Amino acid sequence: MPFVSKNEAGKPCFWQVEASGYWLADCDVGEEYARTYIERARQNQPPLLSWIVHDMVRAGPDTWSGIEIGFLPCLARAG
Repeated sequence: MPFVSKNEAGKPCFWQVEASGYWLADCDVGEEYARTYIERARQNQPPLLSWIVHDMVRAGPDTWSGIEIGFLPCLARAG
């Protein structure tokens, strides 16, 4: 998934994003990331949502952008 990466030690980070600074564009990116996650979940891939949200929260609210704001509501709408 485009928002998952590994750190220098090879440990996965399940929420690694970089905002563009354009709120609406970042919201669109967040929605696209959510659709990617939803498609993966529908294919019975391992559920990663708790790890994604954990890493999102761990990064701190001062790092949040339109990407997170687009991602979370899109997941909520998907039910």
